[in-house]
Amino acid sequence: MAGATVSLNAPNYSVAWIRNPRFDVSLIIGAALIAVGSGVAILLRPDWYPYIIAVDMWLLGFHHVIATYTRLVFDVESLKRYWFLVFVLPVIVFGGTYLLYRIWGAMAIAMLYFHWQWFHYTRQSYGVERMFYRRSGRVGAGWLNKGVLYGVAAWGLAHRSFIGQETFLGADIKYLPVPQWVSIVLGGIFVSLFIVWLIRYLLQGEFRRRNLLHTAYVISHVLIFLVGYRLIPDVTTGWVVLNVWHNIQYLLVVWLFNVNRFKDGVDRKHRFLSTISQPRNVLLYIIACMGITGIFYLGVEGVLEKVVITTLPITLLIFQGVNFHHYLVDGFIWKLRKKHIAGNLNAG
Repeated sequence: MAGATVSLNAPNYSVAWIRNPRFDVSLIIGAALIAVGSGVAILLRPDWYPYIIAVDMWLLGFHHVIATYTRLVFDVESLKRYWFLVFVLPVIVFGGTYLLYRIWGAMAIAMLYFHWQWFHYTRQSYGVERMFYRRSGRVGAGWLNKGVLYGVAAWGLAHRSFIGQETFLGADIKYLPVPQWVSIVLGGIFVSLFIVWLIRYLLQGEFRRRNLLHTAYVISHVLIFLVGYRLIPDVTTGWVVLNVWHNIQYLLVVWLFNVNRFKDGVDRKHRFLSTISQPRNVLLYIIACMGITGIFYLGVEGVLEKVVITTLPITLLIFQGVNFHHYLVDGFIWKLRKKHIAGNLNAG
């Protein structure tokens, strides 16, 4: 009994918060509840779909893309470091998007977006899982966690590809040719991995207070992918669940990074970003980012309304080009193996 008491009181078993209870619960549970609630709302009231999409785009989606650029252009130092991503990469991405459309048409854009966003969402979630995994002291098998996260995502994508609904977000689309047996095999692999994961965490003593948050996050990831790719019949409604979850998750992580980056107070070299990134200025941070989002996207829409091109879906090319550029940039700037990234995300 004395040994058990000591173990339970040891620092190794304290809850390993990324920031604090409010932030962590919002990241793990809040984001998942809002995402699933959005999908359920559309299922119950299909006429709400355009309103939910509009709210998701203007309060989360566009804002989440703009949040990326707080890492790139909000101060001279970052602009110098990431000049290629800001000035050269967009030319390559928009040029490639245009060529893709000219050669294979709008369906190819939709196909690329569907599969790339699946990978993007999965990779981001894996990055968040790594934050909690590192924070917990790397308790448990890293390969097993990765297998569960990617396993459920792969099963979901295979299922959608096999079902092959002909439209996605109102556009015609084609999927990777996946036979049913592949979906069944991937489902079996995921279920097997998840059972082993549960046994290891719940029955073999690895379920401790210190990795409680990591365990909860993995479960939330599994829930979101099952709901978005397996349980909701319509591919677009399922996408809404993943998209809302992903957007909220990203906004919280970027805010955390900026807050920790300027935790010592306002930096004269980065006065604007460091000022709005002080915890006491969270409302100012939201207003500033939303304001920039509105100026950029309303400005783009205003320009597009004055441009008459009857044979070229310029709106599709511009907005998807922005998405594709965002995916590439994120893959470069959010590497936990970089010490300053891990440190500012409390995952060192």
